[in-house]
Amino acid sequence: MKRASGRFACADARAARLFVRLTVCLIFAALFATRADASPLSPLQQLVSILLYLEEEYPEAIEEGAAFEIVEQKRLAQEAVRLVRAERRGEAFIRTIESIRERVMALSDPDGVSADCKRLAGEIAALLSLPTAPAAPVNFARAAQLFQSRCASCHGENGTGDTPFAESLEPRPASFHDSDLMNHLSPYRAFNFINSGIFSTAMPSFYDALSDDERWDLAFYVFTFRQPPSDAEFHLSMQELSVSTDQQLARRYGEDVLAAARHSPNGSPPGALRWLCVASACGVGLVSIASARRALKRREAENPVK
Repeated sequence: MKRASGRFACADARAARLFVRLTVCLIFAALFATRADASPLSPLQQLVSILLYLEEEYPEAIEEGAAFEIVEQKRLAQEAVRLVRAERRGEAFIRTIESIRERVMALSDPDGVSADCKRLAGEIAALLSLPTAPAAPVNFARAAQLFQSRCASCHGENGTGDTPFAESLEPRPASFHDSDLMNHLSPYRAFNFINSGIFSTAMPSFYDALSDDERWDLAFYVFTFRQPPSDAEFHLSMQELSVSTDQQLARRYGEDVLAAARHSPNGSPPGALRWLCVASACGVGLVSIASARRALKRREAENPVK
């Protein structure tokens, strides 16, 4: 009798979990069913996000052959056609968007579709004068607070995407420690997904909820989770950091510079300022740059690295 009760209890628990998952899915389905019309973004702004998504996800969907992903890519290609026709400024792009849809529906030419999506997203962003990098310095202190209050319930406090709520979602929220994801993501792309949300997932749009500066803060902040501390000096523009993936930066400058740049996107303190910063961190009382150098050299001589 106890064993039978246990089986019924397990069945009840499974039913309860299934009910929760279905409820969550239905809630988000209702939200996303209306989002296209209710979005604060213009049709072409939404189109940019779809193109950035198709650029990376369509070739992967073709390679993996996952039925759910293929259905999603087709739906997005159809949505892209609807959006480009919804705004007069999109007339110049209709033919290319229709060509993208035809190839996606036929599950063909993944490399060509990806290249066309990338090019078109850039052209539309230029037409709309959409920013590709933040106008103000990135504020990680603010980003950390926003992440905990807005993102941690799904993505986890440390960005792993491993939370009780995340377990009920399909697809699972992204882990910002995932190399496959982060090596193909840039802060600029992340900013666009924060703006528009990610289609057919639980990721909502934060366009109205957060300011431009706050959304840029978060877009850069998620790249810090998997990078170790680094004091490597670098001289990279905010524009390059914004539009480049981790993989691209590592190939150009090395892993140390990648880590340093992701943790300090506002720039590495150059020249004399760097000496002051290092000396201050070591507790050296400063009179001049020259005295800072001398003090640091004495400190190194007294404590040689073994």
